[in-house]
Amino acid sequence: IRPLGRGLAMEQLRYANEVRSIDEVPIPKVDVKKAELDMAVQLIEQAAIETFEPKKYEDTVKARIQEQIQRKVDGEEITEEPTEAPKTQIIDLMEALKASLAKGKGSTGGERKPAKRAERAAETKPAKRRKAASA
Repeated sequence: IRPLGRGLAMEQLRYANEVRSIDEVPIPKVDVKKAELDMAVQLIEQAAIETFEPKKYEDTVKARIQEQIQRKVDGEEITEEPTEAPKTQIIDLMEALKASLAKGKGSTGGERKPAKRAERAAETKPAKRRKAASA
């Protein structure tokens, strides 16, 4: 991931028909609150590393493919195992991010105030029907 113009670009090997110019990507102008920016900077600083060591990572996809190939060579029948649909869990992303940042910071365990709950926007009601004018 690297900065590119007004955005961030993640590079991965892709075919030419899969690549778009950064000029083709719509990047809307947004207002960022100071707290959000500070949290983003803190998150990036925690995740940043000085050097990339590819030997620390294992290509599990390649290993699974090689295992399936070997099973096929050995004469085993390859079938897809049914997977259970993942259960959805709704979480508060801001709270999870704050907790993660506090954990990574090695917080001193001091007392913290709970985050303020955002006010819910007023619900709009459908317009009342008007009586038809008589002719």
